[in-house]
Amino acid sequence: MIYRKRAKCSGSYVTRKTDQINDYKPFSTLPIGQPLFSDFAIVECRDGNLLWNGILMGVVRLSDKELLRKSATPSPDNSGLNVYILGFDSLSQMTFRRKMPKTVNVLEETLNSVVLNGYNIVGDGTPQAYIPILTASTEEELPLTRKRFREANYVDDVYPFIWNNFSSSGYVTLYGEDAFAIGNLAVDCST
Repeated sequence: MIYRKRAKCSGSYVTRKTDQINDYKPFSTLPIGQPLFSDFAIVECRDGNLLWNGILMGVVRLSDKELLRKSATPSPDNSGLNVYILGFDSLSQMTFRRKMPKTVNVLEETLNSVVLNGYNIVGDGTPQAYIPILTASTEEELPLTRKRFREANYVDDVYPFIWNNFSSSGYVTLYGEDAFAIGNLAVDCST
């Protein structure tokens, strides 16, 4: 077993540039208890002959001046979090409840989350499940964005994403996925 206090860790901070390109900044030490300098880091730790490697994830807190637009104000409870949409692909709600009861409990009891109990997929596939939630329209109702078509538009240019409404009201917005290269919109759509 590797003990973090004895381990020597090095790696690279990862900053996303585009859907396919990341910027890597190497580091030779990772101090215990210090925040990461980017949201993601590829890390290798050694403790004697033992080795651990993996990806660390966190959220780098920017100053309010960097985050907030001129007309925006922080949330009343100063949590910095106003709306958070969490989705699990290829997982029914009942399977989610059976297999991840602790997560369900934290979402519903601790965070007081709104759970879409009656939600049903509108179509067949991941984009067809997420596009209506994020735009209030089906893929067929929106301008063409499929990569294989020459006349395809970029989703950011033509989709009325919900975060555009939040941004125009002064909210700070972010869209993220666990695997950018195979993201819900990156595979089939022009991003």
